[in-house]
Amino acid sequence: MKGALMSVSDKSSAFRDCKELKKVVLPSTLRRIDRWAFINCTELATVECRGTVAPKIDEEAFRGVPASAQLLYKEGDYAALKSSFPGEIKKIDK
Repeated sequence: MKGALMSVSDKSSAFRDCKELKKVVLPSTLRRIDRWAFINCTELATVECRGTVAPKIDEEAFRGVPASAQLLYKEGDYAALKSSFPGEIKKIDK
């Protein structure tokens, strides 16, 4: 649905255990990432948030993602992002 607000729900554990997943580009309509959405994505290197504000992220959403991973965002609560993402949080201008 074009323009609809989106959520990555824990009901499906959307990308759980995707060992080959290296990059995720989150759409501007994404508002929330629930627990276990990206759990054990051990090769994930980059998560890019396309929205003007980063989505709310449950603290368990990225468990098992390497500390070398980067989360790129335009605007948002740095402290909240840092507490829920194991890697580097980097603000970008795009």
